[in-house]
Amino acid sequence: MKAIVVANRTHDRAVELARELGGSAIHFDKLDEAIKDADVVISATGAPHPILTCDKISEVVPSENLSTMVMVDIANPRDIEEEVAELGVKLFNIDDLRSIAQRSREMRQAEACDAEEIVAEEMILLKRSIKQLEVEPIISKIRISAENIRKLETQKAFKILGDMNGSEKVVDNLTRVLVERIFNDVIRNLKKAAENGDETTIKAAETLFNNQVTDIKFKNFDSN
Repeated sequence: MKAIVVANRTHDRAVELARELGGSAIHFDKLDEAIKDADVVISATGAPHPILTCDKISEVVPSENLSTMVMVDIANPRDIEEEVAELGVKLFNIDDLRSIAQRSREMRQAEACDAEEIVAEEMILLKRSIKQLEVEPIISKIRISAENIRKLETQKAFKILGDMNGSEKVVDNLTRVLVERIFNDVIRNLKKAAENGDETTIKAAETLFNNQVTDIKFKNFDSN
C-alpha cells in the first residue's frame, strides 16, 4: 500500500499540501512514528539546524529498514545530518540533485546532438531521393526502350535459330540480364546528374530516349 504522509509545524499547511498530493497530514510531533516505516523521506524546512540527526534516525528506524530507505534533503541549510548516510540510508542533498540534474541535462544534450546528426543525414538522403524522382520518368522511358529493343532482337534471333528445343527461356533471361547490366550505368549516371543538378545531361537523356521510345513503339517485332 502506497501512502504519502505530510508533516509540518503548522498543521493547516500540512493538511493543504497533503490534499494537493493525495496524502494525509500528521502533526509534527508524530514525525518519528511516520519515519519508522517510510521508504522515502523528503525534508524541506526552514530550520536553522538539522531536524533529522543520525541519533534520531538510528533510534526510530528499525535497522532492517535502513538499507532500503531513501532520504532527500532539499533544505538550505540542511535538515538531515550527513552522518545518516553511514547508517546505510541512501541520502541525497540539494547538491546531489543538482549534479544529477546536470548529468541528465548533459545526456539529453548529447542525445539531441545525435538526433540532429541523424536528422541531417536523413535530410540529405531525402533531398537526394527527391532529386532522383525528377528523372524517374526518363528512367522509365529508358527501361521501356531497352525492353523493346531486347524483345525485338530476341524475336529476330529466334527466327534465325529456328527450333531451340525449349531453350527460348534461357536466351530470353540471358538477354534481359545483359540489357539490365548495360543500362545500369546509364541509369546510375542519370540519377547522379539529377543529384548534381546537371540539366544538360538530363535534357540529353530525355531527348535521346524520348526519340528511341517513339521510334521503337511503332516497329513490328516480326519485321526483319
